[in-house]
Amino acid sequence: MTNAEEILDSRYKFTESERQQILDWIAEGKKSPEIIELAKKAKFGAEVKPDNIWYYKRTRQEEITRIIFERDAVVTKAELAIRSVRLERLFKLAYKLEAELYTQGKLWLERFKGVNGQVLTEKMYNSPLVNDLRGVYDDIAKEVGGRVLRADVTSDEKPLKAYVGVTPDDWDETKQKPASPETSSNSVGEVDAP
Repeated sequence: MTNAEEILDSRYKFTESERQQILDWIAEGKKSPEIIELAKKAKFGAEVKPDNIWYYKRTRQEEITRIIFERDAVVTKAELAIRSVRLERLFKLAYKLEAELYTQGKLWLERFKGVNGQVLTEKMYNSPLVNDLRGVYDDIAKEVGGRVLRADVTSDEKPLKAYVGVTPDDWDETKQKPASPETSSNSVGEVDAP
């Protein structure tokens, strides 16, 4: 029996549920050694070999793609994939943190120290809780589009160089020059279009 015949013969050794499980593992992106180990743990009726996995990857690509799309559809319909649910939970968390800070008075914490047999108390700013609240505010702002990250596409993060027909003396506020016909009264340095 040739190697190709062994591969074809071995595919009939798996039950339909075992074949489906192999396809699921392939769709999850698992590698051959991991699939083989998982099949051993699941006690498949036949030994899973790398050739079997290769065969399924090549002949069942359409079915694997369908499984991936079905899983993506389930994930996108999950609760936290819905923007309004995420916002609702972020607001609840923000309200709880605010209540802890302001209502329960945990903005300042008392810290006790023992010095020379005496117990001293000192007030300490609750920065971890404030940082958590600021993080929640930041997440809310990102969700609603309040924090838009803008990339600098013009200067490649380097200072821009500009050549303007104005000398440093022209920018000196102490030396007021009368406006010339080319300049407008809008602001210093702006020139009206001809």
